[in-house]
Amino acid sequence: MNTQATITAISTEYDGESGKHLVKVVGTGFTTKTIGVEMFIDGMAQKIKTSTKTLLTFEIVEVKSYKLKNIKIYLQEGVPKGMSVVDNAKLELTPQFLGLVPDPSCSL
Repeated sequence: MNTQATITAISTEYDGESGKHLVKVVGTGFTTKTIGVEMFIDGMAQKIKTSTKTLLTFEIVEVKSYKLKNIKIYLQEGVPKGMSVVDNAKLELTPQFLGLVPDPSCSL
């Protein structure tokens, strides 16, 4: 089943506040409810964070590689139009340095 929702862009970003990588899907006609909104990367389910009429934000939960492939997006109404944008995207997760924690048992 197809829906009237259309994807126009997709990108990744790192959220320094939460320490999580995100995938942002831009488009039109999305629902404002997160129920029934799903993303799979290489068959692994990701977490929907927010949904507006023009933006879906997913939190990366688990992936097989830093290069994101085989991305599938489903809405409650079906598969959105514009999946070619997703299929042709070359998305990668950029490793992030979070900091060092000193070990109190070590001495110099």
